[in-house]
Amino acid sequence: MDATTTHVTASLGALRARRYRARRKDHIRVVSIRFSQRALAVLIEGGFLPAAESQDNAAIERAVYGLLNAWHQRAVLSGQAR
Repeated sequence: MDATTTHVTASLGALRARRYRARRKDHIRVVSIRFSQRALAVLIEGGFLPAAESQDNAAIERAVYGLLNAWHQRAVLSGQAR
């Protein structure tokens, strides 16, 4: 390993650490979730995930946010929000 390679590796590590600290400051957690085909089908059937995007992780993330927002809105409207 030469000095250039070491510098790039340290910079990538510093970038990861900086993003981690920023997420922590903003109270954001990053988690991995495994979805079965059935779970994806539920998101599709519910209109939260376009079938053509079922292999796109960003689309699945948006679908989960949409589902959570719909659930929260329903809870607020029914007076059950906490």
